[in-house]
Amino acid sequence: STAAATAASCQSCPPGKFSEASGATQVDACQECEPGKYQGNDASSSCEDCPLEKESSSGSTSVLDCLDPCPAGYTGLPGKCSPCQAGTYKPGVGSGSCLMCQSNAESSSAQAACRCRPGFTRKGSTCLGCLKGKYKAQVGDGECALCGPGKYLALLAANSSSACSVCVAGKYLPSDGADSKAMCIPCARGKYSADTGATSGEACAVCDVGKYGSTEGASSCTTCPHSNVTEPCLSCPGGKFLPRTI
Repeated sequence: STAAATAASCQSCPPGKFSEASGATQVDACQECEPGKYQGNDASSSCEDCPLEKESSSGSTSVLDCLDPCPAGYTGLPGKCSPCQAGTYKPGVGSGSCLMCQSNAESSSAQAACRCRPGFTRKGSTCLGCLKGKYKAQVGDGECALCGPGKYLALLAANSSSACSVCVAGKYLPSDGADSKAMCIPCARGKYSADTGATSGEACAVCDVGKYGSTEGASSCTTCPHSNVTEPCLSCPGGKFLPRTI
């Protein structure tokens, strides 16, 4: 019959495509199966879903096209995954794009996350510079370390323990994490310390007999003129003398 001949002359959408439309007159009505679906038959009005946790490219024609999705750190179509480049990352599974690392963070290739650069620590989603008195030498999201006793650091985002400066001779600092050289404590008058980076007031020694220290923070004591007594350097009383020793 005419109707049968007409139906027989209708062309089929090929495998991997489908059409929900009736009375279609152009091949454009055949749409590719969406990613995550497939169709192995022709003349189909829908596509089949891939098995759970499997993905497929658009226009897939077989359940064998349903593959494991790209893991975190990799991007691309199933079965054609490529690693994210250094300086980028991809946190989730799938065919999504790799993202650029945020400011002050870095990554090697194929990473699911970026890590903070030396001198920076993670606070939420941001890498912030270490505060004064602290430093961080490694790549990672760990905390910044404190400069030890006897040292201070007045810079931000320091990336090495060598950035911590030592208190000068004549001063000491028992606490850690100091952010200014002004926190170094001077030895009291009459005492001195020749050591740098001293961590205790015990480093301040009393001036030897015959010497004195008239200022705080001394690294050495001054010899009394022609005398062997401590400050104040007293003159011998009348009727007495002291031979010159220097």
